[in-house]
Order: sequence, then structure tokens, then C-alpha cells
Amino acid sequence: MRAMFVRRDARGKGVGQALLDAARSENTELVLNVAKSNVGAIRFYARNGFVATGENSRMYRETSVTYIQMKPTSLAANTRL
Repeated sequence: MRAMFVRRDARGKGVGQALLDAARSENTELVLNVAKSNVGAIRFYARNGFVATGENSRMYRETSVTYIQMKPTSLAANTRL
């Protein structure tokens, strides 16, 4: 999966959880890059056992965006910040 978004009007209704559960059922290793400014998504992934393992910046529409890399706790144990 390259990207996952939940429309604002669909948030809080289990849509994101269903998408994450489906992604987990199809993949043995998930690594996420979440915009540092997307606090709601970071909290969502943290509640689902993901932890921050690093940061990176990329250009998006001519603006530098900082992303937080997140991995499930089990994979993060093998990663150094």
C-alpha cells in the first residue's frame, strides 16, 4: 500500500481501523511515514502499537514536509533512532 487517507467526515467511525487491520492481514512488515503535523494520525498509529523510529523531510508541492517514520513495536526493537 502506498498511501492511506480517511475523509474528514468518515473519521471516528472505524474506517481507519478497518483499513489498518486489512493492511496488517496482508503484510508481515509495515513501515509508516506520517506527516509530523498530523497529530491525530500519529496518535491513531501509537494506539495501534506503532512507535516513532526516525524522521525524514521531503518536498511535497514545493514545500518541505517532515515525516515521522513509525513501525510496530515488534519491528522497532531492531531499529535505532
